[in-house]
Amino acid sequence: MERAELIKSLQWLETKGRLDKILCLGCGHEHNCSVHGCAVIRQAVEALRQQTGEWIRCTDALPADPCELVLVIANGWADEFTPLVNSQQLAVYSPGDGWMLEEYPEAEGITVRCWAHIPQPPEWI
Repeated sequence: MERAELIKSLQWLETKGRLDKILCLGCGHEHNCSVHGCAVIRQAVEALRQQTGEWIRCTDALPADPCELVLVIANGWADEFTPLVNSQQLAVYSPGDGWMLEEYPEAEGITVRCWAHIPQPPEWI
């Protein structure tokens, strides 16, 4: 099974699948599941996404950490003279404030349709 297919299957299990609650008892994470789905599956999906560096649609998921800098594809106007058309930008996402571009922090009305985690540098550097 390819990683993308595995991520899609795990997401389906997390949100729509009917996991037997008896199997979940005692996993040590059941206090984090509630309405958000299985905590173990959510963490597995996030770990796989961070490893692959794949683009994530904003309709599928948004960055969980409002301090995490991510790569986005942005559209809109950075200011009255600077259009952004499928522009790769570094940004952070806050549930209350939305997207904020690092290069254009004052920009408003920016549309972001997908984002990706920035990979960590190799340990040997």
